[in-house]
Amino acid sequence: MPKYTYVARSERNLEDKLRSAADNLCKLVTITGATKSGKTVLTNRVFPRGPESLWIDGGSISEEDDLWTYILEGIVGYTDMEVEKSHESTSSVSGQLEVEAGIPLITKGKASFGSTRSTKGGSSITRSMS
Repeated sequence: MPKYTYVARSERNLEDKLRSAADNLCKLVTITGATKSGKTVLTNRVFPRGPESLWIDGGSISEEDDLWTYILEGIVGYTDMEVEKSHESTSSVSGQLEVEAGIPLITKGKASFGSTRSTKGGSSITRSMS
């Protein structure tokens, strides 16, 4: 938090007004204003980031479900969580051998071998509230 650049604006009682939101449980506080006007610094001063307050940056929300997802994750509001993981591995070996016999003790041969291996996996997390 800036030490020397914070302007309290005590005549506007901004900190007191913001602090009064803490008196009411389950309150959503939205702060708007011009860029670089001190919104984040003011809010950090009254509600420091930590376990007592949940911060959601507006730029990370594109639809309503995003908002509720951030809230539920922030308050660990899910009662059920199911994690599924899968892993699949396949291997194959192939080969070919050709042998030609001619005059005794003279043989000619040709061999080729190949192998392939593939793996794939994935995971999914399903969270819900009862």
